[in-house]
Amino acid sequence: MTDLDSRYGRKPANGKRNIIVLASVLLAIFFFWAVSVNFFTPAKDKQITAEAVSFIKTAPNQISATVKVVGAGATGTVHCVGKALDASYAIVGFKEFDVTLAGESEKRIALSINTTSKAASIVVESCRLQ
Repeated sequence: MTDLDSRYGRKPANGKRNIIVLASVLLAIFFFWAVSVNFFTPAKDKQITAEAVSFIKTAPNQISATVKVVGAGATGTVHCVGKALDASYAIVGFKEFDVTLAGESEKRIALSINTTSKAASIVVESCRLQ
């Protein structure tokens, strides 16, 4: 402090107090964000799986399958990607499809994929709730 500061009663700013207040506010914001993300965000990452139950070659360049989507009680539109594979497991066709779930634990749909060559099987690679 200089002589003028002591003469007029001015005190330097309390830096430690400001840092503690700022850190407390940032910590409170972080906890509020963490709670809101965990409890109030829709469950988009529920375990939704799909698999081809049965398949049949309907034409030389087409394969059809019955796909079972297990939704774990989810409600909404599920977006999946199905791939047709040949005998050497090379991808010869794919199709993106949507399934609407209304709280069901399981739903079966018919899927048909056009292929570039003779297909041997269908796999459903990924599904996610939109």
